[in-house]
Amino acid sequence: MRNVDKQHWNFKNYPNPFEPLTPDLAWVLGLWFTDGYLGWPYLASLSQNDRDLLEHVKRLIAPLEAPERVYLRRHSQSKNNWVLQIYSRQFNQYLRALGLTSRKSLTMLWPTWVTSELLPHFVRGLVEGDGCISIASTKARRTYSYLQVSYASGSLRFIVAFRDAIAPIVGRYYKVAALEENCYQMCSTGKRARELCAWMYRDSTESTRLRRKYETYVAHLKDRARSKRCARCGKVRVASAFYKSKTAKNGLASWCQDCSRAYAHERYRRTNDPVRSVLT
Repeated sequence: MRNVDKQHWNFKNYPNPFEPLTPDLAWVLGLWFTDGYLGWPYLASLSQNDRDLLEHVKRLIAPLEAPERVYLRRHSQSKNNWVLQIYSRQFNQYLRALGLTSRKSLTMLWPTWVTSELLPHFVRGLVEGDGCISIASTKARRTYSYLQVSYASGSLRFIVAFRDAIAPIVGRYYKVAALEENCYQMCSTGKRARELCAWMYRDSTESTRLRRKYETYVAHLKDRARSKRCARCGKVRVASAFYKSKTAKNGLASWCQDCSRAYAHERYRRTNDPVRSVLT
C-alpha cells in the first residue's frame, strides 16, 4: 500500500460534509466519539448491537458520502454486533478535525464545536455509546428502585469537561471516580439522573435514540407514577416497594416490603421462641 504523508494531506481544500451541524448529526458524532473507530487514511467505522440504529445513521450520512463507500455489515468477531464502515479519506479527515483520534479512548478532548443547541443531542450519543442507564435498588433494603446514569471514559480531561458542560443544566452533582488505570466513571442517581434523561431525550425521536436505554428510563417513570398506600404502615410508596401478588387486582401486595419483612421476622421469633416451645 502506498504510504500517505499525514502532514501534507490538506482536507481544508474540500467542502465540509458536516456543515451545518444539525442536532441529528451531533447525536451521530456523540456515538462516533464513543463507539467509533478511525483508521488511517480511509476507514471510519461505527459499531453497535442495534442494527436499526445503524440503519438510521446510514440514512443520515447518506447525503455526505457516496453510497458505494458506505457498508453495513455484521461484525466478524461477534454475531450480535453490527458495524457501519465508511471508506472515505475526506470523511475520515473531517472526523479528525472535529476532535476524533485513532486512540480516542485515552486522548479524546471535549470538542469546541458543541453549542448549547447541540449539547443535549451530543450528550445523548455519548451516554448511549459508553454510558449506562439502569434501574438499581438499595443494597441494605430493597424497598424501592431508583434510576442510575453512568458514563465511563479513558480520558480524564474529557470526562471532567463533560461534567462541567452539563453542570448548568443539572448541577454539579456528578463525581468522577477512577475505577482502574485509565478508566474513569461519572455516575448520578435518583432525581439528578431523571433530570439528565429528561433533558437529553426531550427533543429526540424514535429513530435518534437507543431503544433499549430509553425504555429503561420510561419504565422507571411508569414505576414512579404507579404509587400505592401500604395497608399496614399507611405510607405511600412506589410500585417497586411492594411484592407482586397474583391474587390482587393491581398485581401488588397490600403491604409494602418493609412491613412484610418485619411481620415475617416477628412471626419467626414467635414460632421459634425456645421458652415458648418448652412450655407448649
